[in-house]
Amino acid sequence: MVNSVGNSNTSMLDRGEITEILKKVGMEHLENEIKADGSGSSFHAILNSHHKVEVNHLIDWVLIEQRGQRLKEFLIANFGNVIEIEHFHSFFRYRINSNESLGNVFGLLEENKSKMSII
Repeated sequence: MVNSVGNSNTSMLDRGEITEILKKVGMEHLENEIKADGSGSSFHAILNSHHKVEVNHLIDWVLIEQRGQRLKEFLIANFGNVIEIEHFHSFFRYRINSNESLGNVFGLLEENKSKMSII
């Protein structure tokens, strides 16, 4: 499934292999994000020019997307109406529509930042 390219130890994946891996790890919905305006836009560009991406880049992206989704679910569970305003690589910006004070919001985030992988 994973091919080594040249003399380096860099493993490369084509589009079909990416799809297969995403299905195996239960993240097949991310396949829809590999497009010019999706969160996987960098993969889209690389696949269009080089036809393969490094496996470690795929792993990083999947982990970032998982953490972002987990954070959004946490925010929704604690504050209700949450809207994702912006997302670029590991940067997520959300709007929380709640009557909670800003201090309570940041307090809850501070208490749970290690669990949510927030740095």
